[in-house]
Amino acid sequence: MKRVFTCIGFSMAIALFALCFVKNEYAIWLTVGLAVLLAVSLIVPKIRQAVVIPLSLSSAVAACLLFVAVTNIVVQPVKSLENTSALCSFYITDCGKTVGEYKEYTAKIIQADDEKVNVKASLYLNKDINLRSYAVMKGNLNFNSVGNDALSSYGKYADGIYISADCVLTDYTGKIVHSPFRYVVALRQSIRNKLSYLMSGREGGLSVALVTGDKSFLSGDVKNAFIYSGTSHIMAVSGLHLSVVTGVLFFILKKLRVKEKTSSAVCIVAVLVYMALAAFSGSVTRAGIMMIILLSARLFSMRGDSLNSLGAAVTVMCLANPYAVSDVGTDLSVISVLALITVYPFASKNMKMDYVDPLQKTTKEKAYDRVYSTFGMFYISLCVFAFTVPIIYIFFGYASIIGPLSNLAAVPMGSLCVVMSFVTYFVSLLGITPLTAVAVVLSTKCDALLIKICEFFKAFNNSVLGFDYLIGLCIAAVLLFFAVAFFMGNDKILKNTCILSLVFTVLFVGTLSVYNFNCMSLRVFQNGAVVCTYKNKTIVYGVNSNWDESSVSKYLQNNSMPVDFLVTQRSLDKPSLLSNDVSVNTFVCDEFDDVVLVGARYNNLEVQNTYNAVLDENFSFCYNQGDVIIRFNDITVGSNDSCDIKISSSKIIDPNGTVELGKSNTIVYKIKNKNSFKVRRLNQWQK
Repeated sequence: MKRVFTCIGFSMAIALFALCFVKNEYAIWLTVGLAVLLAVSLIVPKIRQAVVIPLSLSSAVAACLLFVAVTNIVVQPVKSLENTSALCSFYITDCGKTVGEYKEYTAKIIQADDEKVNVKASLYLNKDINLRSYAVMKGNLNFNSVGNDALSSYGKYADGIYISADCVLTDYTGKIVHSPFRYVVALRQSIRNKLSYLMSGREGGLSVALVTGDKSFLSGDVKNAFIYSGTSHIMAVSGLHLSVVTGVLFFILKKLRVKEKTSSAVCIVAVLVYMALAAFSGSVTRAGIMMIILLSARLFSMRGDSLNSLGAAVTVMCLANPYAVSDVGTDLSVISVLALITVYPFASKNMKMDYVDPLQKTTKEKAYDRVYSTFGMFYISLCVFAFTVPIIYIFFGYASIIGPLSNLAAVPMGSLCVVMSFVTYFVSLLGITPLTAVAVVLSTKCDALLIKICEFFKAFNNSVLGFDYLIGLCIAAVLLFFAVAFFMGNDKILKNTCILSLVFTVLFVGTLSVYNFNCMSLRVFQNGAVVCTYKNKTIVYGVNSNWDESSVSKYLQNNSMPVDFLVTQRSLDKPSLLSNDVSVNTFVCDEFDDVVLVGARYNNLEVQNTYNAVLDENFSFCYNQGDVIIRFNDITVGSNDSCDIKISSSKIIDPNGTVELGKSNTIVYKIKNKNSFKVRRLNQWQK
């Protein structure tokens, strides 16, 4: 068996991903079930001789045991701190990032109420407070949950963080934790400071994101442009960035006539440093391990196998943290590479051209080369999109169908921007002002062009499909059916799979449509804007910021949703701007202003302090001097304190607890009645 690590790694990853979708109490039953299948595979001679089946099952069982052990021994004791307070000693292990009204740090807590502990946590402070990395501090910490499970933590569990805390800082102790990572954090901070100072504005924030993976300097409009153009992966430090860095380094070392083995060793060190610089995010860790394996093969004059290297990277990550598969960046990175290694070569062999003389190509052959090259890049994007769309739906609830096309221009430009950002930083260290100025201008121009490319593709209406995450599970199941049929290599099985997939999809989508038709959908955006829909009736209110106006507009346009009632709160100009982008039937406000006549478009205008509307037998809303209350069955939603789900510009209070809007981009509710509703977060930017 040639690709042992491929079998082990993906078996572990699939088992762990399945565990993320079940409650903890069911994890042991899944483990027992897989153990029984393993025993059967070892008893039956024909199955045992296949090797791959017992190996896959044993890997899955090992992953389940690891998951159960970590959950009960590590996670549960840390989660027991929820809703408690303690005087703690701790130190910061990163540079921190601004999240809404907060500054978020990753902290290591070493003492709580005079007891020694070793807990990693997300720390939230006032955004005006800056802390020193690896300096031991004391403060009162109020502990909160980061999520009930790995998926609801949105990448926190994958980082080994199972608790968060609001901090009231008291004092520095004067002690310093001496760790080699302290210098890496200092380097990251230096890059952030230099690039954000030399290249202020949108371009500076983009350069910081491209080099370090830190997106806290990015403005809302730039984030939106990358999200809706399907190019946000460019800012997740991964194989693209490592390939650029090691490629440039290899080129320099080759020009200096350094031996290949020495160059490989230097590049391995560079990869490790860059992984630390990007805070060992899931995507860069996957790419880094693969790169180190392939570079190590050169050291020993061996040939590396890409699929086995990917399997080895997945194995290491699963063993290091069984929750690694809950990080969307890791999943997208692994699946993208899997698509490039498997499907693309299988289908791209038909795109090769036979030359009369490869050394003396004719003009026509050169033209065909360019056409094939362009189509090849598009086909790569298409393969990656097809593989990653289930994960995108499950985690984000949308997919940009313009992505395969936008990446043709964005990826090469992104590679150039990465190089120029690094060049700008290193040139600035030389202190030669004219040279630094030239580098800054070139880098700024490259970043500005990349942003314009993303904004251009973002402007296409209906370029983003938004569905319930269950649709993503349906797509994933269908792809799994085809994967099994493909590996069995039987035409009859493949035809039956097509029929089975069609029947399964129709039944699944039909059942889901009936359920959704009888539920009210509530979508709350980052700063409190609300889109409420029930049986093709839509109410929009709370659009008071540029970010929410842009997000709500794009959401409504992509889903071809007209607005029955657009209700203003505090601001008239943002709802007026929104009404220019989407169809609005009734515009409701409590005061008159010229902007309503000049800047807004609607069928009806209601200037009232109090307004009531019944949209269906069980669905109505009332507007009273700025307060909005939506009634559906026996539940109320709105800005009033008496509502079952109270929504403000900073948080949501519902029967399940409180959600800070500044810490999450979009909250989606599916409501049937007061005792039956589901809620989840969307568009959460992870590492």
